[in-house]
Amino acid sequence: MKQKIIIMGAGGNALDVHDIVSKEYNVLGFLDDNLDKQHFSYRGTKVLGPLNKHEDYSDAKLVFCIGSYKNHTKRQEIIKDLGLEKDSERFPIVAHDNVVISPSAQLSHGVILLSGCSIGANVRIDPFVLCLQNTVISHDSLIGQGSLCACNVTLSGNIKIGSGCYLGAGCVVRDNLTVADNTLIGMGAVVTSSITQEGVYIGVPAQRRQG
Repeated sequence: MKQKIIIMGAGGNALDVHDIVSKEYNVLGFLDDNLDKQHFSYRGTKVLGPLNKHEDYSDAKLVFCIGSYKNHTKRQEIIKDLGLEKDSERFPIVAHDNVVISPSAQLSHGVILLSGCSIGANVRIDPFVLCLQNTVISHDSLIGQGSLCACNVTLSGNIKIGSGCYLGAGCVVRDNLTVADNTLIGMGAVVTSSITQEGVYIGVPAQRRQG
């Protein structure tokens, strides 16, 4: 009998994750706080209620799929507010079949790697990091808790990404740099120097947006 699992979130990321985990798990349903999602269904899997309902399914594994550039710090807020860290053993690592992971990489609980991701040597990915399609994380890099890498993000070697960051689709971070906690890097931006102050960074080279 398949192990039960609940998907936290019912947006696009959750659908991609559903397609992965449904091969191994019995997906009981989605959880989402958005009232517009309460009658949503995907491949026969329905929304069971708000996020805090995860406590009603103590015998099920959990996978945390929420994330949007519109409020990029919300992932960290939800992790804290719901106390998800104390349930760490309930969050498996989820990776698409074609993901490439170095044997020396360290992946923590709740990490999600969608199709086409490549994780290099000595990379460390902290809990609840979500990497969308074709994310490349090169050697000796660190991705902090709750961060999200959108599609086609490229992180060169020896990079430290803080906690609660959002890296927009197609952005590039040069090697040997550090990015501060809770930073949003815009779509297609190119980071050529370390970011020491949280904020929104856009453009080529990436600059902090004012206002």
